[in-house]
Amino acid sequence: MGRSTRLKVGAALSPLAVIAVLLVGCGDSGDSADRTTSNAANVAAEEKAVKTTTVTIEDFAYKPPRIAIPKETPITVINRDSTRHTLTSLEPGGFDSGSVHGGAKDSAVVYVEPGTYPYYCVFHPSMRGVVVVEK
Repeated sequence: MGRSTRLKVGAALSPLAVIAVLLVGCGDSGDSADRTTSNAANVAAEEKAVKTTTVTIEDFAYKPPRIAIPKETPITVINRDSTRHTLTSLEPGGFDSGSVHGGAKDSAVVYVEPGTYPYYCVFHPSMRGVVVVEK
């Protein structure tokens, strides 16, 4: 199966900030303060435009149990149960959210390769879900 990378949602956005800083230094000799303000507003708008998908854990079930997302879409995990859960790939060496404690929100899992990724909860193996990453 494909490769996965675990990232904080904000970590995926930092390249946008780097690009914005580089672009501020390019251009004509106009008023750089106006360009900096404009570029900062553009970066903020781009960061808000990053779409995430949420998987909620409730009553010992993933909701929704199957999601289809575009490549590199962050997945946020919200655990509404009182016990800890995981989103762990059934494929050895695949992704693992780590333990998401009851009432907590975990960092995103970002899939970098298209494919179908079945997952389960390490603590409650009957809990199953599937992520389909589209091209």
